[in-house]
Amino acid sequence: GDSITEEVEEVEEIIQPEEDKGRLSDFAYGVTGAANSGFAGLARTADTVFGDGVDGEFIQQLDSNAEYANSQLSDRQKATNQKKFFSDEEGETFGEAWSDPDTYLNAAAQFAGSAIPLAAGGLPTSALRAGLVAKGAIQAGGKIAGAIGAVGLGASETALVSGSVGGEIQKTVNEMPFEVLVKAPAFVTLFQQKRSQGLGLDEAGNEARLQLGREAGVQGMKDVAPLSFMFGTVAGRFLDKAMTGKLVGGRLKAASAGGLTETPTEGLQGASEQVVKNEQLGKINPEIGRWDGVLEAGVGEAIGGLVGGAGIGYVTGRSHEDAAET
Repeated sequence: GDSITEEVEEVEEIIQPEEDKGRLSDFAYGVTGAANSGFAGLARTADTVFGDGVDGEFIQQLDSNAEYANSQLSDRQKATNQKKFFSDEEGETFGEAWSDPDTYLNAAAQFAGSAIPLAAGGLPTSALRAGLVAKGAIQAGGKIAGAIGAVGLGASETALVSGSVGGEIQKTVNEMPFEVLVKAPAFVTLFQQKRSQGLGLDEAGNEARLQLGREAGVQGMKDVAPLSFMFGTVAGRFLDKAMTGKLVGGRLKAASAGGLTETPTEGLQGASEQVVKNEQLGKINPEIGRWDGVLEAGVGEAIGGLVGGAGIGYVTGRSHEDAAET
């Protein structure tokens, strides 16, 4: 039995060796991972607002789906994703990510994947707008209709980002060694409370860690929400036009509009997310500085916005003649 299994594995390796996994496969897995992470963010925000704030089986499954998708990336893409835009080496400023084409493939995949739960989260306001248009309360192409769409997508972006930031903070705290946690006053206080409730050392430590992660995560969600809504609403205006066929003037003009809109909003969004995460985690581990990785995160998200925004604009942009026919 073992020999047959080994032979099958050898044949599979010959048919599709690891190094030959295609970029199309990497793109598909990248989109899948980002979409699942986005839906997990939406669900986590909803659970925090309306539930107990503890990740249930549904959210855990979405996170697991994202981790699985990322694990299926080719070794080439995994190596690319570890590259940085700014070097940590003394005497060097720029890293290897700039010159690697797979950097931009991953950026496009992340943007496309995140757009799926973003659009899904905006469905309630889209339905509201459709109802108002049907009743003649507003014009389909009017400013009010556009504002409703933009605000809806901005709210969706806020829920998605807030939940994702909260989840990342919790995950980081849950992975911190106890020798780091015991130096944090907040952890010590929680640990003592758990011990006073009769819990053993290990159980008290684990419970204190989980509670500390949840509390830091919720605070991070609150801190990142205002800026997320602002940036999300600005970007949402462009995305709403793209989704409703209102990008008129040709594909290149629409692509330029998409890149010019999404690049700064995504860049500032990414940077602000990193600042919020650093601030919460720095309260637990002082070695984490407020500005650590902020420029890296901002540039990475900005490139995703440039590639994704330009791509969406190019695909959905219409000429004046085409628009006049509809």
